[in-house]
Amino acid sequence: MSGMKLSVAVLSLSSLLWSCGGGSGTDQSKKLSDLTEQDIAAICQESIDLFVEHMGQETICKLSAVIMIAFGDQEQCNSMYTQCMATPFDPITTAGECDLSEQIPAECDATVGEFMQCEEEAIIFLGEILSGISCSSSMEDLAALEGIEQGPQSCIDLAEKCPNLGIND
Repeated sequence: MSGMKLSVAVLSLSSLLWSCGGGSGTDQSKKLSDLTEQDIAAICQESIDLFVEHMGQETICKLSAVIMIAFGDQEQCNSMYTQCMATPFDPITTAGECDLSEQIPAECDATVGEFMQCEEEAIIFLGEILSGISCSSSMEDLAALEGIEQGPQSCIDLAEKCPNLGIND
């Protein structure tokens, strides 16, 4: 797997995490294409809260830094990680940063429940991947991470139902 392909896979997965919904109170059987602006705002905020709750500062800093390994810059990885950890943790706390409405194709038949399942499994998946890597990891270490290009099966299924959603591009 090339460095660029790996970084795209990690970035795609992390983008997915920031754009999906959590336990927002929105009807789980509601189709994504039928969401109201209020539904989207609630899902976005829950997504941010869920990501921060499960990832925390160390994992988020690691995610930001290890992408530099794909570009062959271990020194920059260490620098980014150290700087991130030294900065007071202030995650995005409002749904104003999330605009899911532009990402949902009108022909998407997936439900909120399917979308939320993908998000939750993707967060767990990303956490497991990041727990095994650091700035001292080599490209070979990263390439050996099983399934990083595809992600969880629920996300693969979601991408098949909504091919224009931007998952697994």
